[in-house]
Amino acid sequence: MKVIGKWSKSKGNLTVNIPGIRKVGYKKYPYKSKYLGDVDDPVIPVEVEQDIYALFKIRVKLVPKTNRSGNIVEV
Repeated sequence: MKVIGKWSKSKGNLTVNIPGIRKVGYKKYPYKSKYLGDVDDPVIPVEVEQDIYALFKIRVKLVPKTNRSGNIVEV
């Protein structure tokens, strides 16, 4: 299991940061995305894992370190 990025949540939103995963030409760029939710209806981490798989074809797991943030681990 390898840590490839970080995630955090605030007010129902979930922010994902994976450095160096997108390739454009010969350069690597980070993938930064904010999944919008609501305080009453927060974003489900499983949906974020499925979205990352659909974009990059890698299986990931969002592992919490605290109740607001954690690591993104490649499975």
